Order: sequence, then C-alpha cells, then structure tokens
Amino acid sequence: MPPEAVLVFASVDADGAAVSASAYIAGVIENDGVCTFTFTAGDAVVTTTSDGLADRATTSCGTVQVPIGQFTSGTWDATVSYSSPTFSELVSASSPLEIP
Repeated sequence: MPPEAVLVFASVDADGAAVSASAYIAGVIENDGVCTFTFTAGDAVVTTTSDGLADRATTSCGTVQVPIGQFTSGTWDATVSYSSPTFSELVSASSPLEIP
C-alpha cells in the first residue's frame, strides 16, 4: 500500500468551543514524523500540529483541537500533511468544514 495521509474527520465540537480533527498516515509505521492540520478559507489559514505516533498498522496523528475563535463563519477546507525524515510530505485530500 503506498503511503497516504488520511483525514478522518474535521468538525465543530458539540459545545461549539473548538474545531476537532483527526488523521492517520496509512502505509507508514514510525514515531518521528509531524502531522500538520491546515484549515483554509480564502486568504485565511489556521494550522496546528501533532506528533505522529506508530500504532499497529499506521502512524496516528491523534486528535487536535483548535479554539473556534480562530475561525470565521463559513466554509473552510481541512487537510492534513505529514513529514518525517523518511517522507518529505504526504498531503491528504481536502474535506469541507462548515463553521457556524
């Protein structure tokens, strides 16, 4: 299986206080990479990172939370990218995210 960054979900939390996102890296099992979650809407960009951690079959990016105050209302695009000493950059497909 070729290595692939997979965005599991990106959504506004039930309490409306934050945006949560989760991802994993398929085809890669290692501990020394960084996952970068990027949210874009026009010229606005919000990013946050997490450490990639090896699990049984993938590299997990875990779940990140970003305060809702960093976003404006509207449709955003969410992606995750992964880089490590082994991989220069793997980028997921984008997923739409509605901010109320």
